[in-house]
Parts: sequence; C-alpha cells; structure tokens
Amino acid sequence: MHVGKLMKRIVHILLLGLTLCLAGCQGMYWSDDLEFLDTIDSLLVEKNYNTAYNVIISTEELMRKESQDARMRFELQKIKATDKLSKPLLTDSAILPIIDYYEHDGDKTQLPEAYYYAGRIYYSLRDYPRSMEYFNKALDVVNEDENYLLSRIHSQKGYLFHNQGLFDEAIKSHHQSYDDSFKVGDTIGMIHSSRDIGNSFSAQDDFKNAFYFYDKGEELAVLVNDSSLKSLIGIDKANTYSFMGEYELAEKYLNQSICYVDSMNVDYANTVAGYLYFIQHKYDLAKSYYNKLLYSSSVYTRQNGEAGLLNIAANDKDINEALKHLLPYKELTDSISLITDSEIIARINSLYNSRRLERQNEELEKVNMRNTYYIIIGGLLLFTVIVLLMLYNYRVRSERNRLRYNNAMLDKYLQEEQMKRSLAEQERDKLAETDVIKKLKEEQGDERKNAIRESAIYQKVLNSSKALTDKDQVEIEELLNQLYPEFFTRLRSLGIVKEHDLRVCMLVKMGFSPSRIASLVSLTLSAITNTRKRMYGKVTGNRGKPEDWDQIIESL
Repeated sequence: MHVGKLMKRIVHILLLGLTLCLAGCQGMYWSDDLEFLDTIDSLLVEKNYNTAYNVIISTEELMRKESQDARMRFELQKIKATDKLSKPLLTDSAILPIIDYYEHDGDKTQLPEAYYYAGRIYYSLRDYPRSMEYFNKALDVVNEDENYLLSRIHSQKGYLFHNQGLFDEAIKSHHQSYDDSFKVGDTIGMIHSSRDIGNSFSAQDDFKNAFYFYDKGEELAVLVNDSSLKSLIGIDKANTYSFMGEYELAEKYLNQSICYVDSMNVDYANTVAGYLYFIQHKYDLAKSYYNKLLYSSSVYTRQNGEAGLLNIAANDKDINEALKHLLPYKELTDSISLITDSEIIARINSLYNSRRLERQNEELEKVNMRNTYYIIIGGLLLFTVIVLLMLYNYRVRSERNRLRYNNAMLDKYLQEEQMKRSLAEQERDKLAETDVIKKLKEEQGDERKNAIRESAIYQKVLNSSKALTDKDQVEIEELLNQLYPEFFTRLRSLGIVKEHDLRVCMLVKMGFSPSRIASLVSLTLSAITNTRKRMYGKVTGNRGKPEDWDQIIESL
C-alpha cells in the first residue's frame, strides 16, 4: 500500500473517530444531514473500500435512530461497499425498499445508483432479464454528465449481452463504457472495457480485432503499473491462442501471467490452464488445474472442473475414474438447470445464517474499533498539544531574535556615531578650534532646520488645514533626502518599514508638533503618542516615552 493512501485512510479514521467521540460525550445523535455520510462517500470515491465498509458496520446500530432519508442513503452505501469488496449480493430484500423510497419520496439524484445496484444484485442472482431491466431504468434517469456511473452501467449490459451470445451488442456496450471512462480519466475502467471488447471479438473468432483490443488494454495496464490487470489480459490471450491452436504462444502467456492473477480471477485462470493442457493431451497438468476448480465457491466453476476430469478419464479409458466424476457432474448440471429457484432459496437461507454470525462478529468489531478510536483520539490530542507548544516556543525565540537584531543594529549605529564624534573631537583637538567647530556644527544644524522651515513644502503643510497628500509626502521625502541622505536608510535598518510609521518619523524630523502630525495623518493625538512609544519599544526592547523616540529621530 502506498504511503499516501495509508495516510489518507488514517486521516479519515481519525475524523470519524472524533465525530463518534464528540457525539457520545454530548449525549446526542448526529443531525439529520449526517456529514459523516459524505465522508463515507469520499472513502468510496477514493477506493478505500475496506475502510468504508468497516465504518458502515461500526455505525449501523446508530443509524436506526436517524431519519428515513439518512437510513436509505446509508443502506445504499452499504450495498455499494459490499459490491466493491466482491462480497456476494445474495438477496434483493435490501435494495427494493431503497428503490421504492427514492422513486416516491427521496432525493431523485440517488435513483440511478439505486437502479444500478439492483441490476448488479439480479446479475449475481443470475436473473438476467430483471438485471437488464434495472440497468435500462438506470440509463433512463441518469444525467448525461455522470460518466463514471454510465460507464459501469454500459459495462454490465455488455456482460449480459455476452452471456446471451449477443456479441455485437456486447461490443457496442463495452465501447460506450470505454468512452465514458475516458471522459472522466478512469484508466482502470478503460482497461476493463478494452479487455471485454477483445473477449467479445474472440468469442466470434475475430482474433485480429480481439488481439488489437487486448494489446490496447495491456498498454494502459503497463502505463498505470497494474500487474494484476496486465496478467489477466495475458490469461485472455492464452485462452484465445488455445482456441486458435497456437499452443506455444498460449503456454507462453499463461506461464507469464498465472502467478500474478488476483484471487477474484484465479478460477478463470485455472480453467484456461486446464483446457490448454487438455487439448495438448498433457493430462497430468490438466488434472492439477481441473482439481483446483472443484474447490471453487461457484457451481459453474465446479461443473467445469468435473467436466474436464470426466473428459480426461474418457480419453484414458479409465472407467472407474469416469464414474467418479460422472455423478458429481450430473448433479452440478441438474442444479444449474434449477438455479433460478433452488439456488436463490439456498442463498437467502445461507444469508440468514451467515448474517447471524456476522452480527456477532460485528459486535466484537465495534468494541475493538471503539477502543482503537479512543487510542487514536488520545494520540491526536497529545500530538496537537506538542505542536502548539513547539509553535509557541518558536514564536518566543523569533521575537527574542528580532529584538536582539534591532538592539544590535542600534548599538552598531550608536558605535558608529560614537566613532564619528571621537574622530571629530580628535580633529578639533588637533586644530585647537573646538569652540569654533562646535559653533560651525550648531550653525550647520541650524542651517538644516532653517532650510526645512524656509522650504515651500514646510510652509504649505504648516498653513494647510487638510491632511497630508501623496504629493506632499513625496516632496517632504525629497527634501529630507537632500538634507539627511542616510535618514530613511537608517530608519529601515532599525526595522521601521511600515508606511504609516515612516510617515510619522518623517513629520517628526520636519519639526512638526505631535498635535499637528495627528492632524496631517488624520489620527488622534493619542494614536500618534502610542505610535512613537511603540516604535521605541520595538527598536530598543524597552519601555519609553514618546519623547525618547523623538530624540532618536533627531540623532539620525
């Protein structure tokens, strides 16, 4: 199993377990819309059939207290999961109430699938006319864009036509199934349809077309790396080569494929192998495969096994061996002729007995599943707590690192300023003109401030009753870049990058009062005060007054 599929299954189980736990703790049942039914549908779409079936069995008792709509949908899901797992559908007692409900009261969008599974059930009961009737009903009500369901319906009709010897009709149905599978990108469905078309051509002795479609299906199976389907097509080729008399090619494909066929198709592979070795008079090998057929659950397969062994005994002129298989073959043949009545009755009775045993097993499974859910939910909660703690720790460390970085940048800047001052003092000492230099520096500072005050933009903003415009901001930035070339660079190095914060710092540098700044940026005076305090705390990591931030701006 791929890791991705396993993780999806675990997630579904966790979600369902959490839903069951919450419902139990609150002492209530689910709402009528039952979101967990959507989860079961998702499991079926993702082909997690075992998980879906286990969830269905574990919640069956709870469903009895739900609305009729929820119960009917649930029962249809159960039939679908059972069919997907190749479990026998031995009675129509479950599907008929579902059909009646959706025909008269329920959601009509569920009706096509209900008809389809009724057809599947009657197909498994060998009631082919009624099976065809329900497949046709499904086609009458299904939407044209439901290509996946359309593909399955046409495929089943193809099997019915094939079993009745109507091979041309079978080929048409399987072609339609292939087209519908292609529309939804269902490669597995395309492989099965190609194989089914090949088998129908082979049944008409049109071997050229048969091998064309076998090869087409095999190419797709290789493309999706499905060795089981590739091997199944190999068995089909071996069977066709046997009828053509190409025994070497038949044995080649049989030997390549028979070990890789899945359990659902083992009887078919053994039948092909038995026939191939029988017609080559390799009776010992043929016997080994025919004997395997005697243990099949299918009466038809057992009949084939007895017939094969009977033919071998006849060819060997072994009267005792022939008599040994003649009576079982006759009994199986007679039972098949009465299959419409007797086998259905036997299956219903078997279903009743097996259902009693199944319910006992289900109770044990529920207990085990409930304990598993508790363990999973506990583990999930523990995992969540650990993750939250890790995230909190990461956030604290990140904040500390940010403050350290800002403090380091501020220290670096202050050190640079200190060094500049030191050099200036040394220069002053050398020239012995400390007072003169100081006076010049003050004059230079006064000159910058005077230049700001005398600028047209300063006067415009000072005398305006309106908020600061984008054009005004651009002119102020150009002025400050001329007078203080490193002002904005140093601000950003301290982590002041937000447009709002830069605008406040720029107006402080221009010498506007806090109240005037508040008017210019359309905020309250308290908001401007908090902004200045916040920027001081962000850069230094300490609490301070807004005036402390103004001093830093003044020094830049």
